[in-house]
Amino acid sequence: MTRDADIYEQPAPPTAKGRQAVDSWRRAGREAFTKLGFLRTKISDIAAAAGMAPASFYNYYDTKEDLLLDLAAEYNAEVLKRIRRGVRAGDPRQNIRATVENFWRVYTENQAVMHGVFQLSMIDERFAGHWYDIRERAIAGLKAEIRRAKKVSPSPMLDIEAGAMALSSMIEHFCYLWSTQHQSFIEGKTDEEAMTTIADVWYRALYAAT
Repeated sequence: MTRDADIYEQPAPPTAKGRQAVDSWRRAGREAFTKLGFLRTKISDIAAAAGMAPASFYNYYDTKEDLLLDLAAEYNAEVLKRIRRGVRAGDPRQNIRATVENFWRVYTENQAVMHGVFQLSMIDERFAGHWYDIRERAIAGLKAEIRRAKKVSPSPMLDIEAGAMALSSMIEHFCYLWSTQHQSFIEGKTDEEAMTTIADVWYRALYAAT
């Protein structure tokens, strides 16, 4: 299916059977990407995980990249939902910690998908553009947070646009490095310590003047 027109929302199939099939392909995609990694996964691997014929895959997706985009959009929607649910009026430090923790949990649950997103974005300009569009809603939330922070803690070093992108990139790439377990700084560290570190850096960047 073509995603150039609207990559935020995939139209749901009109029938219950079609919606069930899409759910099956999504589950199978996650399973195959987890087992083999996105770059090594073939359509036949996804079909085997779904228990369906490879040809039926093309009734719903044009390529495995389109399936990955669908899963990435689903991931992003879940991140935003949990963050909105976790944020409360009050202490900015607590809200930042809640945001980091919810992001971390969703990333961990979907790390095979997100590893594929990171890898494919490095080699596929079209996909990278679509992923940026998907992320834009999260970036908009960070811009709003920076604007709120500037009202109580004006920081000349924080440009709203660049600051939002920097914070987003920090947490995404940190999660990627942490989940791949290929970095020596991870040894002996817990997820709790990692989340505390990210939240503290984020808070200090926005509210250092307070």
